[in-house]
Amino acid sequence: MHKDSVFRIVLAALCLISLADCGGTKLLKAPNPISLEQPLLSVSDAQLNAHLDGVIVRDGPGTWARNADWDEYLVRVENVTDTPVTIKNVSVYDSTLTRQQTEESRRALVAASRETTRRYDDIDLEVKAGMSGEALFAAGAVGGATAVGAGAAALYMSSAAAVGVIGALVAAPVLVAGGITKSVNQSRVDDENQRRHTGLPVTLQAGEVRGLDLFFPLSPSPRRIEILYRATRDELEHILELDTSALLNGLHIVTE
Repeated sequence: MHKDSVFRIVLAALCLISLADCGGTKLLKAPNPISLEQPLLSVSDAQLNAHLDGVIVRDGPGTWARNADWDEYLVRVENVTDTPVTIKNVSVYDSTLTRQQTEESRRALVAASRETTRRYDDIDLEVKAGMSGEALFAAGAVGGATAVGAGAAALYMSSAAAVGVIGALVAAPVLVAGGITKSVNQSRVDDENQRRHTGLPVTLQAGEVRGLDLFFPLSPSPRRIEILYRATRDELEHILELDTSALLNGLHIVTE
């Protein structure tokens, strides 16, 4: 075979690999830095304190995967009673008051996010992952919220440390077929999703504080986070709501 032909074939193959590498979801070599110095929102009742410490969106602070079509909510809960409290479910309600459930699977998150995009397209609103993502962190810096502190931030450290290790695995280029590269990248993201995600229900013992790392499909301009829990003290189910309507207003919605 002529040298020029061989060169063109190799060049074409490398281009295909490069394009495949740029598409789809992929772990970053290192997560984008995120500050958890103070909660974005806080709410309490007689049994539970709840704090929204962060929201990780595509290309925003804390991002650990490229082209992520989901949102990651960092919710800290504290049982303020002397008996156990069980967190049964956490939901997010978007601007149409459609309820979004937590998901661990990347495939399920992407599918649900696509459905959200279609649903908003039907009402002539364009949805794009990450739009207005940085604004919510600026909003969280005001309002006199109490400091999170190093101890509370450490509640999320196990997942952050894990991505540093996993991210190192993708640092070296691997010349394989584009489809295999994409499959490997997605598998690594799947593993990290499962590592980070907090499965529910979760039971808090008396006085216990727990960080919940929760994945949701894209939730445009979410109105509230709803925490459903059961208190041993009265054997009843309760709902605690974090009002995100101002803080996350416009999230993922294209306005231009």
